[in-house]
Amino acid sequence: MGTPDIAVAGFDVRALYDALDTERERRGITWTQLTRELNDLFKDVTKARPIATSTVTGMRAKGGLNGNGVIQMLIWLERTPESFCANWPVEGRLIARTTTDRIVRWDGPKIYVAVNEQRARGRWTWAEVARAIGGVMTPGHLKWFKDSYGIGIPGDMLVFGWLGRPAAEFTIALPW
Repeated sequence: MGTPDIAVAGFDVRALYDALDTERERRGITWTQLTRELNDLFKDVTKARPIATSTVTGMRAKGGLNGNGVIQMLIWLERTPESFCANWPVEGRLIARTTTDRIVRWDGPKIYVAVNEQRARGRWTWAEVARAIGGVMTPGHLKWFKDSYGIGIPGDMLVFGWLGRPAAEFTIALPW
């Protein structure tokens, strides 16, 4: 069989920053207040590390972000992950808000199963899948999802484009 193929652009970190800034200004709040609201989404999760204001304000200059922090930003904005990607092959869905005693994270084991199933159906090697996703992945990185509850933004977002499924399908609400 031929190799898998996608033609989508990854997650636009600068556009996320701009959306946060616009909403922050619309609400008339500071960056510190915005960050407090992000952290309030999971305030009763004792083992979760709070998001720092410097993480949010500094992201416009960074090439990559912790995807679990991005989830909280997307929930706060009420925007889909796909709304920050160009030429996306599927319509996005909002990531569901949960109770404050849980935190929404990326479900790496579920991502791994979906990638592996699609890889097996296509009879592709892990290397072929990694190349098709855009060259930002290695076979080892794809296999790493099996034991992880996080992804990197923008690169890992391309996995969902290759799968042709909304990113929100691959989240989980955890008590830690």
